[in-house]
Amino acid sequence: MAALLAAPVRAEIPGKVIEQAKSCVVSVERTTAIGINGERSGRANATGFIVDLGRGLIATNRHVSGTSPAKYRIIFRDGSTAQARLLYYDPFNDFAFLKVSTDAFRGGVTQAGFAKGGALAEGSEVFLVGNNESYEYSVKTGKVVNLAVHKPPRQTLSIQTSFDRTGGASGSPVFDAKGRVAAIHSLGSDTSSFEVPAAYLEDALYMLKAGTLPRRGEPWVKLSPVLLSDAARNLRLPKEAADRIRRARPGAKRALMVQKAVPPARLEPGDVVISAGGAVIGDDSYLFDKMADLAAGGEAELEVSRNGGLVTVKTPVGDAQALKVTRFLAFSGGLFTPYTPEMRLATGYAGEGALMVGAEKGSPFYRAGTKSEEDHRLLLTEFNGRKLAGLADLEAAAAEIEDKAPVNFVAVNLASINRSPRADWVNADLKFWPLKTYSWNQDELDWEVKP
Repeated sequence: MAALLAAPVRAEIPGKVIEQAKSCVVSVERTTAIGINGERSGRANATGFIVDLGRGLIATNRHVSGTSPAKYRIIFRDGSTAQARLLYYDPFNDFAFLKVSTDAFRGGVTQAGFAKGGALAEGSEVFLVGNNESYEYSVKTGKVVNLAVHKPPRQTLSIQTSFDRTGGASGSPVFDAKGRVAAIHSLGSDTSSFEVPAAYLEDALYMLKAGTLPRRGEPWVKLSPVLLSDAARNLRLPKEAADRIRRARPGAKRALMVQKAVPPARLEPGDVVISAGGAVIGDDSYLFDKMADLAAGGEAELEVSRNGGLVTVKTPVGDAQALKVTRFLAFSGGLFTPYTPEMRLATGYAGEGALMVGAEKGSPFYRAGTKSEEDHRLLLTEFNGRKLAGLADLEAAAAEIEDKAPVNFVAVNLASINRSPRADWVNADLKFWPLKTYSWNQDELDWEVKP
C-alpha cells in the first residue's frame, strides 16, 4: 500500500541553476497607440529575456510586442527601467526582438545561453521563469510532453510542456535542466503549454547580428499534419512515398498536408508534401520553413502526392519580410492596411483591395462596418469608381477627396459568410478624421506619420 501511495519521483533542478537563469529575465510593458493586424490599443504586461548584451537585444513573443505602433518599457530585476524599440518580429512564429540602449544593462544581468539541438526529449525536465500572474520572477517546473506539435495560424512547430496556463508568462524563456534556453513560452491551456523552439530564435539572431533582417519565405499555404495511414486511405498517398518518409525519418507517423492555398501558390489543398529540394520533409515543419526561407523571392521545387500520383511542383515563394504591414492609412475614421497573405489564408478570399481593419466610433466609416471592433474587416475593392489593386490605390483616391464629399465604394465583408461585393457610401469627415499615412522606418525603428 505504501508503494502505491508514494509520490512519483521527480528530479529537482538545483536552486543555483534557477537563480542564475533569472539574471537574464526582464519584464515587458507595452502600450499600443493604434491597433492593426487584429490587435487592439491598450496596455499589456509580459516577460522577455536578454539574448545579446552587446547589441541590447531582448526576446519576447510577437503577440507581446505586437505589430502596431506602440511604446515599450523594460523593467530589470534591480528595478531599473529602460525604453525599448521593436527591432524585428517573425512573420509566422510567436517571437520578436526588442532593442534597448546597452547602457541600460547594469551589474548582475546576463545573456541567455541556448541549448544545443537534441537537448530535449519527451519527459525532459524544464522550467520557466516569468511574471506568472504578475508575480515577478516566479518559477514553474514541468516536463516535455511532445517535441513536435503544430499550432495555428500556420504550420508553426511547437514543443508541448506540462506547464499550466498563467497570465504574464508570455515571452518567458523555457530552460532545460542545465539552465539553457530551449524555447520561448507562447501559449497554453489549464493543463499544458506550447513553446516555440529556440532554433527559430537562433536563426533570426544569426541574421540580425550579421546586420540584415532575417529572410523568411511566404509559400502562400497553410499546412496541417496528417497521419500517413489517413493520407494513404483518404488522400491516396502512394505506398512508395510513405515508405520513403519512414526510411528518411525513422518513427515518422505523419506528413504535412496543404490545408489552404491562395494565389500565386501552385500547391493545391489536399497535396501531401513529400520532399523539398530533394530532402524528405515528413512532418518537420521547421525543415519546410527553412526550405521556404532559402527560396524567398523565387521558386521552390517540391515533390507532392496529388490525387494518388507523385508530381513535382515549382511554386512561388514570396518575401515575407517585404509583405509585412509597413504602411497603413487613417481616413475619415477608418483604418486601412494592405490585404496580407495571413488574411487571405484566414478568410479564403483571394481578391484584391485595401483592408479596413477598424473604425472609430461615431466616424463615417464606423457605420460601414459591423459595429464590432473584431469584425471591422471590409475589403474595399472599388473607391469612387476606381478599382483598388492595393493600399496605394486607396491612398491616391483618398487624397482627392474633399471634406463632406460623398464617397462611394464597393466592399466585401470578410467577417460575413456572405462574401458578395456590395456597394455603400459615406460622407467624408476630414475635419476630425483627416487622411494620415503611417510608415515604418526600419532605421529609426519607429512609425512616421504624415501629414
